[in-house]
Amino acid sequence: MVLKKVLRSLSPQRRSKSPVRESSPRRNDSRSSESAEDAPPKPSLMIRLGGRDVLHKIVDNFIERIVTNEKLMFFFEGVDQRALNMHQKRFLSMAFTKLPNGIEATIKANHQTMFANGLNASHFDVFVEDLVKSMSHFGVDNDLISEAVSVIAPLRPIFEEGAKNAAA
Repeated sequence: MVLKKVLRSLSPQRRSKSPVRESSPRRNDSRSSESAEDAPPKPSLMIRLGGRDVLHKIVDNFIERIVTNEKLMFFFEGVDQRALNMHQKRFLSMAFTKLPNGIEATIKANHQTMFANGLNASHFDVFVEDLVKSMSHFGVDNDLISEAVSVIAPLRPIFEEGAKNAAA
């Protein structure tokens, strides 16, 4: 699977500068009465990526990549690039915070025309590869990129099924 190849390419030895500063580990001293369960929740991936401003830069670059990618450009002919950009910013902001229940049905419904025009799982893979390239371009740490891919990858079956249903 192409997504596995993308994840493997993000070797732990190759580290980019992260737009996010790592928090220092909490001191373990007798004054702290907090247990591990009382520790604050881990910030969302969106926050750890650098927040809205960083995500918007990534998406701007990402949109340039997908609309000029020979494997994807057909799907974006005549599409309002500004609307596409805003759509991806909203979607990825949501995805990197918390995907809502039922998102699969929404994605499936919103891509019906594209499925009818041949959109399939291989296009999804190219889409994810371009997202990884955009994140790398802005120096996002490989661990965060891997986590982002792990959030998006479970959506791949929607594209497999959408293509199958469109061909039926």
